[in-house]
Amino acid sequence: METKDAVEALSALAHAGRLSILRCLVQAGPGGISAGVLGRNVGMAGSTLSNNLKVLTKSGLSLSRRDGRAIIYSADYARMSGLLAFLMEDCCAGSATIAAPLTDTGIHSCCPRVSRTRLDRIHSATSAWVSLVAELTIARLPTDDLLEPDQYFFGDGGGGYGGLQILGKEALVRSIVIAPDSRQRGRGRQIVAGLVDQALALGATDLWLLTTDQSEFFRACGFHQESRSAAPDNIRQTRQFAGLCPESATVMRRHIGCHADR
Repeated sequence: METKDAVEALSALAHAGRLSILRCLVQAGPGGISAGVLGRNVGMAGSTLSNNLKVLTKSGLSLSRRDGRAIIYSADYARMSGLLAFLMEDCCAGSATIAAPLTDTGIHSCCPRVSRTRLDRIHSATSAWVSLVAELTIARLPTDDLLEPDQYFFGDGGGGYGGLQILGKEALVRSIVIAPDSRQRGRGRQIVAGLVDQALALGATDLWLLTTDQSEFFRACGFHQESRSAAPDNIRQTRQFAGLCPESATVMRRHIGCHADR
């Protein structure tokens, strides 16, 4: 990266609103996020959001693409890496002991190093739906409420499934199951990572779930335990929460959204 490019990128970030936007894009992952959802997440009006996105795009820190009627924005990770490399180039007079803490600051620690798998939406009355219901039945997971409103189910095309019930900014994670002959190390975490991407794209900022025996797995995926009373009303009113899952099930939450600095 040239000095003039670094100056332009750093100048673009010297603004609280644009910094919030970029952080939100980073959290959204490579799949990006629509302009509408981005604006709601950072609390920014359309024209202001548009102007700030133009500055970030001109500096090379963000990318955009059209998806039907929507414009999807994402962070340019290669450009960000180039900026960090420029700032660290020839640093510390060649002293590895000084540079080591800077290059190992945990930049990636908030994101488990999990390769994301593509999840495609599954609709009822399809062969994929039949397979989903069959795997949930085998795993003794609830199926009675699959056709209720505001629910989205996804598959990775190889026997892995997961679902979301979107309730405004909250989302209930459900129906994560992998066919026995498709199980391999890391597959479950890939499904969870894919569901996080889908939830962000659908405008959710907080994920909730109930589990009877997989709390350690979900803790490794970034969730933490909550009391049942801590869950918002819309989550507690779902059939999963109100009766399909036992009272003894562990309630867990993961914050995935981003908010503007106020």
